[in-house]
Amino acid sequence: MKHPAPWLVIGGLLQAVAAFSAALISPLGFGGPSPAWWTVFLALMHVPQAAGLFLLARSAQAGPGLAGRAGFWTAAVAVAVFVPAELVALVSADATGVIFAIASPLSGLGLLVAGAATVRRGGRPGIGRFAPLITGLYVFVVLMPSLALLGPVAAVLAIGGWGLCFALLGAATRHRLPAPARPGTESE
Repeated sequence: MKHPAPWLVIGGLLQAVAAFSAALISPLGFGGPSPAWWTVFLALMHVPQAAGLFLLARSAQAGPGLAGRAGFWTAAVAVAVFVPAELVALVSADATGVIFAIASPLSGLGLLVAGAATVRRGGRPGIGRFAPLITGLYVFVVLMPSLALLGPVAAVLAIGGWGLCFALLGAATRHRLPAPARPGTESE
């Protein structure tokens, strides 16, 4: 699949289902060490998200400017780091926490930059225009405060909410944008 939409939707929904499951089933959440199969699943769950962001960064939907592309590339690399970070949890939960403490805000920052470029560019009607910005803002407004200040159930629910943001981002990119008109070709 060369289009980012299905990757982002699938990855986002997998993250949401995983997080909501972890909120309901304590051995899967932050309460203690998770089963190895669950840790591997969590690592693999980030693959479609990273793939979708890489495809988005390479697409016309990132916009013609440097900001949109750089933002999506930054977010893509940060989310790709989530894959080995989840696997590191098999050895050290503390190391995983450090990696996520760096990669999560970096992904949020990349999405904020890409989101600002997308809003500024226009061209996409409705809420889809704001999807990258919403996904990036979510990291700083909901996700990080939940991880830092609230208990483990609220934290995994916030992670699930971020997965829903990725699904929204994918849904917003399902239609290809029309090519921008070149100067001098507009009809009168």
